[in-house]
Amino acid sequence: MKRILFAMFFFPSVLGWAAPPPHILFILADDLRPDGLHALGNAVVRTPHLDRVVENGFVFRHAYTLGSNSGAVCMPSRTMIQTGISYLRARGNTPTLAQTIKAAGYASIHSGKFSNNPNALDVDFDQHVDGKTAEGNANNIIAFIKKHAGTKPLFLYFAPHEPHDPQYAPDSYYPMYKPADIPLPPNFLPLHPFDNGEMNVRDEKTLPWPRTRENVTGKLARYYASISYLDDQAGRILEALQQAGLFDNTLIIVAGDNGLSLGEHGLLGKQNLYEFGGMHVPRCSPVQTSRKGRPMRLRISWTSIRPSASSSAFPCPRGLTEGAFCRFSPAKPTGSAIMLSPPTKMSSGRFAINAGS
Repeated sequence: MKRILFAMFFFPSVLGWAAPPPHILFILADDLRPDGLHALGNAVVRTPHLDRVVENGFVFRHAYTLGSNSGAVCMPSRTMIQTGISYLRARGNTPTLAQTIKAAGYASIHSGKFSNNPNALDVDFDQHVDGKTAEGNANNIIAFIKKHAGTKPLFLYFAPHEPHDPQYAPDSYYPMYKPADIPLPPNFLPLHPFDNGEMNVRDEKTLPWPRTRENVTGKLARYYASISYLDDQAGRILEALQQAGLFDNTLIIVAGDNGLSLGEHGLLGKQNLYEFGGMHVPRCSPVQTSRKGRPMRLRISWTSIRPSASSSAFPCPRGLTEGAFCRFSPAKPTGSAIMLSPPTKMSSGRFAINAGS
């Protein structure tokens, strides 16, 4: 049975590990809904590799993005991952995730999405590339593992473009899902009942108005195919870690940058404030073995996780400490698995998770 702990910036002294420090695999999917994996309650999509990650964690059912000042909701989301600061605040001289990981002695790679991404914040990873597809980006991560295994602790940031539209997958994946077999969302509408100010954003133009059962389920079929393709590539990375003898000392984090409507309320994109549109996101995180697979109602944020994971060996950058909400018990990694969501809005109860709780 794998031990699981909850953290965002996973430095070894934070989690109480002696040498060697854990390796970290961070998987950030693009436009992954809160129900985008089978283990998160979706009966249609097939995601066996990431399901095993989720099943060894616990689920935050009340996780929400902070919103966005752009139609590209992923931009502030991904920026907050790097900075640990709300996108509404200036970063100043606060070190980025990439800079802090490097200072901690990690060999690091970011492979994946550049567009609508805080590219200037990502360049401090040792390798910063885009393989264009989930397979190409998985190839980059696997090659990095083979090259650097045994030299330093590894930080592997796998940021594929999938399942963002056009919901890319190789042709062999699309027959896995037949539109006629896919149910419509229970709150499906052909037309949104009023102009919310974002009716002409790019996401809403990917299908014609009014929405129909045929075109929405066709889009859902492509979406699920793209997720299954992404899942298989994640499985290849997990296998590479096992073959390199690193898996038992690796923390695995799976995340999405925002939600997606896909027919709900007549909308397709994430530029709305509906509960299961762009703002509601999944967050599944390991903290203690006893909580494996169980829901959590605590609301947390990317900006709260970074200071929580700081320690005397890796001091929390000035300006981030006020958001801390948890402390971590020392533990041995033994192949820990983590599932995280996109950023969430912080509420009261920020010390709800404490050592030994």
